[in-house]
Amino acid sequence: MGEDAAARRYSLPREERLRRKRLIRLLFERGAPVRVASLRLLYHRVPEALPAPVQVLFSVSSRSIRLAVRRNRIRRLMREAYRKNKYILLDSISPGTGGLLLAIQYFGNTLPAYRDVEKNLVACMQKIAERLCTS
Repeated sequence: MGEDAAARRYSLPREERLRRKRLIRLLFERGAPVRVASLRLLYHRVPEALPAPVQVLFSVSSRSIRLAVRRNRIRRLMREAYRKNKYILLDSISPGTGGLLLAIQYFGNTLPAYRDVEKNLVACMQKIAERLCTS
């Protein structure tokens, strides 16, 4: 996507959210994991065209984070970190080759700082981008 950095859209529209049950099941059955600290990313390439090149879902374990307020806060942090850095993955996907399903999961038991979430998420996304470029 040879876009210039000023022209990029750093939003997270509805089309980029993963909501279809069939695709979610496929991702969790066949997805490859990448883990850094308390973040785990599952990803799976699909040959079919998706509404967006990358569709993503965010989850926080309710076993480790009991309070819904804290789970929502962590989800917001993950969404923001993904929204600001999603071009790491978008630049590694060539157009017209299908789509990428992505699940971002938090398994820690404390409320993380934003910079930690962003640092770990960027590290995971760079690993995925390297794997996508070599395959």
